[in-house]
Amino acid sequence: MPQNSSLRQYFFILLIIISLLISLFHPTKFWDNRLLDFQFKLLRSNNTITLKQDVVLIGIDEQSYQQFKEPFALWHEHLGHTLKALTQAEPAVFGMDLSMPDRSFNPILPGQDQKLLSSMLMFKKTAPLVIGLTVNQDGSTRKIYPPYLSVAGKKGVGYVLWKLGDDRVVRRFTPKIKQSQQQVFTLSGQMSDSLGIQSIPSGLINYAVGTAINYISIQQVIQWYQQGNIQRLQEEFKHKVVLLGSVLPFEDRHYQPVNLAAWETENNNFVPGVLLHIQALRNILNNNFVQEVSWLWILVLNLCLTLLWWFKTNPLKLVLLSLFLTGSLLLSQYYLLPQLIYIPVLSSIAITLIALFGRQLLEMFFMAKERQRLRNAFGGYVSPDVLSDILNGELQPGIHGKKQQVCMLFSDIRNFTGISEKMQPEDIIKFLNIYLEAMTEAIQNNEGTIDKFMGDGIMAFFGAPKILKNPAANAFAAAQDKLKKLQLVNQEFSHKDMPELKIGIGLHLGDAVIGNIGSEKRNEYTAIGDVVNTASRLEGLTKQAGYPIVVSEDVIKALPNTVEFDNLGEMPVKGRSPVPVFGWPAKNKL
Repeated sequence: MPQNSSLRQYFFILLIIISLLISLFHPTKFWDNRLLDFQFKLLRSNNTITLKQDVVLIGIDEQSYQQFKEPFALWHEHLGHTLKALTQAEPAVFGMDLSMPDRSFNPILPGQDQKLLSSMLMFKKTAPLVIGLTVNQDGSTRKIYPPYLSVAGKKGVGYVLWKLGDDRVVRRFTPKIKQSQQQVFTLSGQMSDSLGIQSIPSGLINYAVGTAINYISIQQVIQWYQQGNIQRLQEEFKHKVVLLGSVLPFEDRHYQPVNLAAWETENNNFVPGVLLHIQALRNILNNNFVQEVSWLWILVLNLCLTLLWWFKTNPLKLVLLSLFLTGSLLLSQYYLLPQLIYIPVLSSIAITLIALFGRQLLEMFFMAKERQRLRNAFGGYVSPDVLSDILNGELQPGIHGKKQQVCMLFSDIRNFTGISEKMQPEDIIKFLNIYLEAMTEAIQNNEGTIDKFMGDGIMAFFGAPKILKNPAANAFAAAQDKLKKLQLVNQEFSHKDMPELKIGIGLHLGDAVIGNIGSEKRNEYTAIGDVVNTASRLEGLTKQAGYPIVVSEDVIKALPNTVEFDNLGEMPVKGRSPVPVFGWPAKNKL
């Protein structure tokens, strides 16, 4: 229908608008991030990528705090020993992810500052040194005692800050961040710059590469230094990128997609922040950052998927197609992630499902609306069961039929000609409509199919198109119901000075050809055969026999209870030899 076609186009335009909004505002971002984290875990569990360059962590752990009696603010000597140990180990670069002293402690411990400053100066002759900067609660840079900053130099400091996602999980790396209206290096970015790496990349941190990170305790490093074990120091640190940071259980922690800490066996993603710098440095050194495709590409993909709106098929194929496309998008994302390409596919999956199932729901709405229109238009012309078969596609067009056992019912108003002669034409129509409506209800309530109305006569059958367990029982129940409803109709007519009606009903059980009978251009769903003629003749015997209901022997044999019937013997039937007939109700002649 033209109206339906316009609605399809309007909804398609709406789908395009939805696709634009989803691509621009990314409402599925939260779940895309969760899916990305899950895929990183899967890839990590099957990780076979070997890092060309890895990063070594020196950890400040609980054992170190127990061994070193001074508070951390007075660890000048221990940090100095660590720097001296690394001076002999000759690393490629050394980063310190910790809070450096913000003041001089010489007034209370003379010479304390020099222990650390001299070690820093000595180390810088061997390799680049980068110390971490952090911020106060108001966003300002936390103060560090100026001599330390002076020794580190402009290229020896980097911020230990991360851009957190909406769920506070760190997924992205940028070598520089905005601080005090300036673009400044992060700690891992500055360390990379100190290595001479040009064009430090940014992107999604690839958590799939590298094994779980372990650490060497700071006290172990100092012990090797005090023992003069230079060989061990060089085995662990020579020409490697080294980081010093806290691995304490409740200090400087961040949420990460995976648990990078090898020493923490629990499935806990809230792990030391220094591990983020290590994973970022791994990505920088091995070119492992994942790049997210531009939103324009996502928009193009989503717009292409909106064309699925015009794909129409049956529900089973629709479900299979949606599963195939959803699986394909998920597998594509999983396959491209190790290729360092990330496509957030959930918005595309949403567009796919909206296009496919939205169109299906719209077509179901159109179909329901059309079915209701047909019911309203033809419900008065076709029996409900026949109409349902037509609407469900079970009754095919064309001339055809099949042999089927049915119980035929014929009924007629006695002396209708005499009654109608005394009425005006319009009164006859009203009179018949009231009567036929009551009779129709009796037949349909007992699962019968009305074949046709013949003036005051009714032809109906039971057992087609709906198969019944006992068509004769249904037909007899409908006949009884017709007599009950006739009493109500007569009560209504008595108030309108209309004559009392009496009817005769004939029932016969047998095989008939049921189907579309007629021509290709004009046909009707009806029953033909000897069973039809016999039932019609039995209805004609009702007045002669003096019973409102007359049935054949075949009907009697099919009924479970026949005590209320009178055996009328054989009676002549026009067009055939006499047949046994039975009248109802027993001994209750009209």
